[in-house]
Amino acid sequence: MLWGGSNGLLHRRWVEGDALDLPFMDGWFDAITMGYGLRNVVDKHKAMQEIFRVLKTGGFCISIH
Repeated sequence: MLWGGSNGLLHRRWVEGDALDLPFMDGWFDAITMGYGLRNVVDKHKAMQEIFRVLKTGGFCISIH
């Protein structure tokens, strides 16, 4: 997870979680990128619901398979 600071530097924090129960509030992210993630999830529909739940309105998701 990246976010900008007042000094213009990016801050990073590693967060692990369940793709079917993401540990973030609704509307937390502007964008989500994922590489080969959905193919490893049993319930793809639920994973996509979680992705859209944590995306801000107008946000976007890019997934590579």
